[in-house]
Amino acid sequence: MGWFMNYQAKWMVFTFVLMTACSGRATGDPGYNVALNLIPPDDPLYDAVDSASLSIRAADMQSPFIAVYAIDPAGRDAQIIGLDLESGVARIFRMQLKNDDGRVLFSSSASGDISEDRLLSLDFVFKQSGFGTASSVKVFRDQLPWDGRALDSTLYEQGLTLGHDGNQFYIYYSDVMADVELRPGIDLVIISNDQPQAFYDSYAVKQDRFENFVREGGVLLWCACDLGWNYGSITEAGLTLPGSVMVNYSLDQINVVTNSGYQLLSGLDDTLHGNYASQEHFDNIPYGAMAYLTDTDGRPTLIGYGLGDGWVIVSGQPLEYNYDRRDQYNIGDLLPRIVRFLSGITAGGTFSFIPGSGAFERESRGLASRPAFALEGTPRQ
Repeated sequence: MGWFMNYQAKWMVFTFVLMTACSGRATGDPGYNVALNLIPPDDPLYDAVDSASLSIRAADMQSPFIAVYAIDPAGRDAQIIGLDLESGVARIFRMQLKNDDGRVLFSSSASGDISEDRLLSLDFVFKQSGFGTASSVKVFRDQLPWDGRALDSTLYEQGLTLGHDGNQFYIYYSDVMADVELRPGIDLVIISNDQPQAFYDSYAVKQDRFENFVREGGVLLWCACDLGWNYGSITEAGLTLPGSVMVNYSLDQINVVTNSGYQLLSGLDDTLHGNYASQEHFDNIPYGAMAYLTDTDGRPTLIGYGLGDGWVIVSGQPLEYNYDRRDQYNIGDLLPRIVRFLSGITAGGTFSFIPGSGAFERESRGLASRPAFALEGTPRQ
């Protein structure tokens, strides 16, 4: 592998090079002061990895350091990238493993201070992109999607409680979109399906705030089924989804799993049925995006993609409607799978929400007894 030079760094990839974390450079100086240890994931999807993309950012850097490295996954050997970098504190290193189509299959991040005379050694333990990136959930909605509390039930089922801290969730009306603190690296923000027009109009005004949240490291689940029982239209609002993804209203009772190797989809049937399985398909999708599901014409209906330092999943499925009818439709398990995936809980399995269970009792006390559809803000039609 050849050398790459720029104004900031020179690098080389080594295989199974033994290094000691934070060891001094005086003895056996390797010629670099940063060692990035790429630890291959125990995941069959790793076989498709073709390259590693590195970005290094810091508050005092005028522009990020960007580099791309070739990866050979065949041997499953650890790989080490040696970098000779200028000194600096609070450097944030983000590594993405991509296939030959540019899809970001795995990601990892680390941080540290760089010194001229000591070796900084960082381990990168990779997970499938989007997995386990949030610990707190913030839901925005003005009305219940299809008159159901499926999302509330799902969140309680996963062990979340009402609140603003880790392993908790809270629900907001759209009139406080400008005021609610959005915490990159902590919050999963969910934009609910099937909302009234005022909700989508409010989002259109504040859409840059949500996109910036993602670019700074936030996680966003955008449930893009409109024109439902609450009659709101994304198109009429003129809003833009993060990354300029375009929404197209199109009904299909069948969706197709594109790759069962994606952790989000592992264990699902290859063909998913619902009423409808999807109501939207998407185009103008960012380069490198994952198409998890497609409709019967092969058009993406569930996508995931990186944007800046964050991750977005956009869903064209009426997730809540089918969850409430999962005894009829096998796509009904998709809602809890997405929540579990983004929260770092194993995505597989089937789910039930049974009256009389502890989860149901907490849900009844916490939300179902309230006349409001959210807990903060002003109801809007």
